[in-house]
Amino acid sequence: MKRTHQKCSQAKSTPRIPELADFSSDSCTLIAKNSALNAVFRDYTFKPIMKSITIDQLLKQCEPGIKTVLRHCLEQGVFVKAWSTIEVVFQKINFIDGTVENEDTSYMSTCARPILVDEYIEKLMNIAYKEFDDKIENYTNRGSNWIVNEIKTFTLKLVAYNPM
Repeated sequence: MKRTHQKCSQAKSTPRIPELADFSSDSCTLIAKNSALNAVFRDYTFKPIMKSITIDQLLKQCEPGIKTVLRHCLEQGVFVKAWSTIEVVFQKINFIDGTVENEDTSYMSTCARPILVDEYIEKLMNIAYKEFDDKIENYTNRGSNWIVNEIKTFTLKLVAYNPM
């Protein structure tokens, strides 16, 4: 029992994610930021300036915000696991008369990935592109006549951790 107690008392304290104070970009806007668990968790929601209907358009516009947040963590010496969520508006179109028969807002997420060095940021972007593109393709193929009307937001979610 003493051995367990010693290990627990010698464990590193959980790091805190530094807050990104200001952000501005010509291609996206930071519309929300949240913190929980004493800054062990943070999320940042970006909205592209121009309407996005593909994941490529969304990521290109939100890339400055995503990279700024993740580099800020690395510069402060905080390792994070990052994942993301997008808000997508789908519409079911009647191709005979062009009317919208149905509209559905869907939220899609990626799996968490560690960000330990700058190169991992680009990997995260590439993985997010692939995962979101596949999920959107799956959704539009699940029933006839579904299209993407708009991808509204990109939320970057972070949790701080101590890598082994």
